[in-house]
Amino acid sequence: ERMNAVTAYIVDNFREKISLNKAANAVHMTPQAFCKYFKKISRKTFIEVVNDYRIDFAMQELVHTNKPVNQVGFESGFNDISNFYKTFKDRRQVSPLSYRNLFVKQL
Repeated sequence: ERMNAVTAYIVDNFREKISLNKAANAVHMTPQAFCKYFKKISRKTFIEVVNDYRIDFAMQELVHTNKPVNQVGFESGFNDISNFYKTFKDRRQVSPLSYRNLFVKQL
């Protein structure tokens, strides 16, 4: 039940600034207890899960829209484009633009 509440918070807010304190409050836990609980259940940190959700959203936007990569990064919840590029490349082993180009060539 707690994970459902946290997941709902992430889904509702991933495009904005996510607050660890608000997520912890949503499940009536302290931030420290929440971090420990979340990592135990998901095997990832809270921020890793948020960033995964943001990257998944960005991947869909890159493939299904013609929006500029920077705009996709901002709309995905990243407030720093260099962080978006770094996180995307860390998670997918390819840059956002290269990812888009791979799909354009396949179509």
